Amino acid sequence: GLQNPLPLDAPGLADDATFLRPDENQIWFHLLHELQAYSSADLKAKSVGIVGYNAMYNQPEAYRGQVVTVKAQVRWAYRVPAIKNYLGIKEFNVLYLAPDGVPDKPLIVYSLGLPPGFPRLREQNHPSGMTAMHEDVVVTGFFFKRGAYRGKDANYTAPLILANIPAWTPPEG
Repeated sequence: GLQNPLPLDAPGLADDATFLRPDENQIWFHLLHELQAYSSADLKAKSVGIVGYNAMYNQPEAYRGQVVTVKAQVRWAYRVPAIKNYLGIKEFNVLYLAPDGVPDKPLIVYSLGLPPGFPRLREQNHPSGMTAMHEDVVVTGFFFKRGAYRGKDANYTAPLILANIPAWTPPEG
């Protein structure tokens, strides 16, 4: 079941380290397997509720492996091929979210899918890189860890969430 798939002191999940380190792959794909097995209603029922950026950022050990819900706006996104895996996952959508209340601090979401009608994302190796957008989403997924990512001028850290398909509110057109 999904009560708490990981012991909170699971070895191999190093906050603030780049990922995926080889010892994290197993946990990463275990969580993705769980995501594929549960409906969005199941996930919502298992969520600890809406979790703010600061809580995840400051206490990653408290949320590791838990299902969390975040309301945020997708600011940048791209698609990236998945490493070879037994789940048949071919690619991920990588979404950089500006959380409610802290727009300058990103949350990073790796989603297996996107809602129908969501703007198309470019491959990461596309010369123009990430797609800029302003799309409101609610993401319910597993908090993985506080991970490092490369910014324009330095390395930064951000909460990292694994999700199936974010809930999206298309802009009024």
